[in-house]
Amino acid sequence: MDGEIGRFEFMSYTAVESSGNQPSNRVNTLYGSLPGKSWYRTMGFKEIAYTHGSTTESYRKTSAWLNRIRHQVTGGTPSRTMQDSSEREGTRVLNHLTQASEAILKTHGVIGNTLPAAVVASANESKPVHLAPDVVSAVIEQCGKTELIRQQMTANPIPYESPHHSLNISIDDVGVKRQRDQRPASVPETPTARKYAYQTVVHIENQLGSYRLNALGLTTMLTMLLAFLLHN
Repeated sequence: MDGEIGRFEFMSYTAVESSGNQPSNRVNTLYGSLPGKSWYRTMGFKEIAYTHGSTTESYRKTSAWLNRIRHQVTGGTPSRTMQDSSEREGTRVLNHLTQASEAILKTHGVIGNTLPAAVVASANESKPVHLAPDVVSAVIEQCGKTELIRQQMTANPIPYESPHHSLNISIDDVGVKRQRDQRPASVPETPTARKYAYQTVVHIENQLGSYRLNALGLTTMLTMLLAFLLHN
């Protein structure tokens, strides 16, 4: 078992019935079978290795850092293993969010990405709340560097939504460079040889705080976003 303070091995036992038959509820039935030389990972390990590791640094740096703080200079976690386990954990999280989103949409009567008529009618009836003119004028006085700029801003009135009654949503497609398993020093890297991994990020913000969603693809992201808004 891989933990945040090191690696441990435990002996497992199987209970035998009086008739001599072994029950089916063994250790691997409880925790799941692991292929090859795999290790069960604790919550503490996942927090250090994934939350504070591979989500912010490369797999090579995370592997070296993790092995150093756990005093596993030899026989520690290789960067390839760190990459595989990080991707598997990320896949589990995304699958859970996708299933939770689908369950939320079903609860609110969303069938085939189609909102119920009552929800659509309620959304169409809502009106935006704008800032009062005196509030906007005070901001113009503070932001306008010159009298000419203040006059131009005053002559072109724009309705500003009140931040206390609005929800800001921004959707961005983010591309990051794919990491190589090995980086030969003798092979120069060219722009045409670069490969990127793309993901969709959504920022949600209102007066109560901010939230961020991350998914692979716009379709999956919109499903999660709609479920998030309906649930909250």
